[in-house]
Amino acid sequence: GVLKKRTIKKEIKSIPKADFKMSPREAIYENSYLLDLKNSVSKISAGIVMCYPPGVPILAPGVEITCELVDYILNLADMGAEISGLFDDNKILVVE
Repeated sequence: GVLKKRTIKKEIKSIPKADFKMSPREAIYENSYLLDLKNSVSKISAGIVMCYPPGVPILAPGVEITCELVDYILNLADMGAEISGLFDDNKILVVE
């Protein structure tokens, strides 16, 4: 038999809910430091993390970083999405 080419479309799930724990302005002006994304759960983001696709911000300054948000970002990266807002070795800017 002849094998036909199949296109496998990977599903991009909805962005997990994000809760602001401080205003974006406060988060931007607070002291901040870089932390590994995988160790950032329960911290407050001091920067913006965006993935393309889908091309919308995933994290914004002032948002509490949850396990669901970290998993979402890492899953998109595994699927080949371009991620902006992370520093060397998947570090993220968080509020002190």
